[in-house]
Amino acid sequence: RPSGRSFRPQVFLLRTLVGVFLAQFVLLTFALVKCNSRENCPDLGRRIENLCNVAVATTLSLLGVNESNK
Repeated sequence: RPSGRSFRPQVFLLRTLVGVFLAQFVLLTFALVKCNSRENCPDLGRRIENLCNVAVATTLSLLGVNESNK
């Protein structure tokens, strides 16, 4: 890199994890505002939970692989 700083995978992955939590919050807030009844948005909570669980699990597994390669 031009600035002399090296790529830090752990910092990148932790920031990605924070991004996942922020995205989950934004999606949940938007969905709750737009969906005012169960008929309009069935299983909304389950869908958002599944999406974010996969994203968090992937990021944490990458952090674990990074730690085991040291």
